[in-house]
Amino acid sequence: MEPERVKPDFTEVLEPEKAVKPKQDVVGTLGAVLVKNKKVVKPSKPQVKDPAEITDEERTGMLNKFHQEHGQFEDISADELKKERDEANKAQFLADVSLTEEEAKNHPPITESRKLFFQDHIDDILRGDTTFETLPPEIRKTVALLMDDRFEDPEIITKFLIS
Repeated sequence: MEPERVKPDFTEVLEPEKAVKPKQDVVGTLGAVLVKNKKVVKPSKPQVKDPAEITDEERTGMLNKFHQEHGQFEDISADELKKERDEANKAQFLADVSLTEEEAKNHPPITESRKLFFQDHIDDILRGDTTFETLPPEIRKTVALLMDDRFEDPEIITKFLIS
């Protein structure tokens, strides 16, 4: 038989022989977070006003300060921005498809309605919604032919003759 186990009395408070003093201002880092006296110190964020509360004079002052620090910049219009985006997307699509001169010359004629179908794809490409990977291979070459300024568009069939 084992002797009976003695349970500790948790109601009794034990005082250490020497008083332990906490260290003053213990600073360290825990990852990227600053820790001070075992409390996380959040980095202070610069106080920025709500854009709705900024006056026109403050906006002008902020813009002038920005120009002094970084140089003068000219604002671009929405039309110019759209044109740049369209040109970049067009150039990327034509580079990815790589249409040869022989393929352009040997392309079969298309109907007016089919050209409108291809124009919808061209609009999606220019906006950046469609890339060459998302188009079926049989459509890529015709769309590239219609987009490429080096080649003439394929012949358009306007009427069908029924025999």
